[in-house]
Amino acid sequence: MAGLRIAVVSDEGTEGGASIATTRLCIALRQSGHLVARIHHGRFRPHPDSADEFHPLELKEFSARALDNLPRNELCRAELQRRWCRRFRRVLEEFRPDVVNLHNLHNARWDIEVVEECLRHAPVVWTLHDMWALTGSCAYGFDCRRFERRCTAACPQVGTYPTLPSGMVAAAHGRRRRLWATHAGRLRFVTPSRWLAQEARRATRRVSVRVIPYGLDLETFRPRDRSEARAWLGLPDDGRPVLMAGAAALGDRRKGMADLLEAVVRLPEPLPRLVLIGHAGGLEQPAGLEVHCLGPITGEPFLALALNAADLFVLPSHADNLPLVVQEALACGVPVVGYPTGGIPEMVRPGQTGWLAAERSPAALAEALRLALEARADWPGYAASCRRVAESEYGAGRQAARYEALFRSGSA
Repeated sequence: MAGLRIAVVSDEGTEGGASIATTRLCIALRQSGHLVARIHHGRFRPHPDSADEFHPLELKEFSARALDNLPRNELCRAELQRRWCRRFRRVLEEFRPDVVNLHNLHNARWDIEVVEECLRHAPVVWTLHDMWALTGSCAYGFDCRRFERRCTAACPQVGTYPTLPSGMVAAAHGRRRRLWATHAGRLRFVTPSRWLAQEARRATRRVSVRVIPYGLDLETFRPRDRSEARAWLGLPDDGRPVLMAGAAALGDRRKGMADLLEAVVRLPEPLPRLVLIGHAGGLEQPAGLEVHCLGPITGEPFLALALNAADLFVLPSHADNLPLVVQEALACGVPVVGYPTGGIPEMVRPGQTGWLAAERSPAALAEALRLALEARADWPGYAASCRRVAESEYGAGRQAARYEALFRSGSA
């Protein structure tokens, strides 16, 4: 069967969870024999192995700062989208895709007009990495349910990333709702988690939604010798349990690292050793707790080696989709402790791959950590189960095959 011509549209190139997930999918699709073109914002540079063609889109008449400041009112926003659409039109007419696979758009200031332009050229499959496509502005609604009806200027997330003036929120949500109503036949959503699929169905009620979890290279992310991994990180291998946590920005409130620090100091003595991966700016460390901050780790082989140094991985996100780092930890045979939020419970399965806190609070997280530490004799069984789940559900080839089947079902 001939390969498909797939145009993959995403704002960023290689940084951030959504960009990494997009790159992994592109590589897996190329390895499956498809022609992949990446259409991306010019300020980012995608992974060189992720596409056959690269199309960096820019508006050279504006500086990067001007582009960020332009969409402050509806007239400027609409004009900016018209200019972006002209550039998309030229690329899509040249590439002639069988299908367009959208990913994150908001970091490039691309809006619904760009989606409509893509729909004029081919069926569109939009992979949702967060809730932005469903709301008037925010990437995560947390406890707000207004997006099910109508987002307004009273949005409680105004001012959080991705920022939008409060007076433009209602109009932005209206554009999304018109898109769903007008193009439901040629637009389909893919969500990595069942949780986000449920949110999408509640928001749109018309657009088809398919759940396809992220995929990863199971040869890179695999169990390795723990003592060697700890020696590489310079960690003592003295029998003290090692807890590991990570996020691009450890001070991001959404990732809940402050909850983790508070939870760990609640544990009985001697406290476990805590290792953090990511930028630590804005994160206050309590006295008396041994914390090793590794900073950001670049390169998947190095990240996999670092994960293998952990006894347990902890992710107390207050809101999340299907965090890549949980998949990566499971593939390395590392059980996970986390909050019961978003798609995390779909991966962290009590008695099989880890422990879930009863609620989203430092006290509940401390209790889950206590139970996990007391089950030390069971960790080898958990490790084996984590790896089995990763092999059966999260392989890159499995993900690519499911996307191909979806693409072909709407490309004729």
